[in-house]
Amino acid sequence: MIKWFRKEAGVYDSNDERWRVTGEKTSWALFDIKKSTEAYKRALEYNGTSVVISKSPCIILENRNKRKRKEKINTYQIDQDKCKKCKTCIGKFGCPAIYFEEDESIHIDINQCNGCGNCATICPFKAIYKEEN
Repeated sequence: MIKWFRKEAGVYDSNDERWRVTGEKTSWALFDIKKSTEAYKRALEYNGTSVVISKSPCIILENRNKRKRKEKINTYQIDQDKCKKCKTCIGKFGCPAIYFEEDESIHIDINQCNGCGNCATICPFKAIYKEEN
């Protein structure tokens, strides 16, 4: 879940009722890339203080709980032949499951991948694909 709001000055906790937050305040699913991008653009374009708060459960714990419940976890991998090592997935997306090795090959840690598929969406070379389990 992401919450975004702006105020002329200060930092505000949207869950703390002592603060009266004015201006725009919306929330949406964390993995909605389009809405997240729009929110960050609005926050950057706003003339004044703006805040984008991102929050999500720990992916490692969430995946562990899914495994205990025998739920399927979609995971993604990188086709090293298609990957051009542009690092869009690391530098512009910043998913903690994506990392690169000393040889600069890029990989996805399946223990941290939550299966959202956003990495496959943002890869300009379509090198990221859903792994068939």
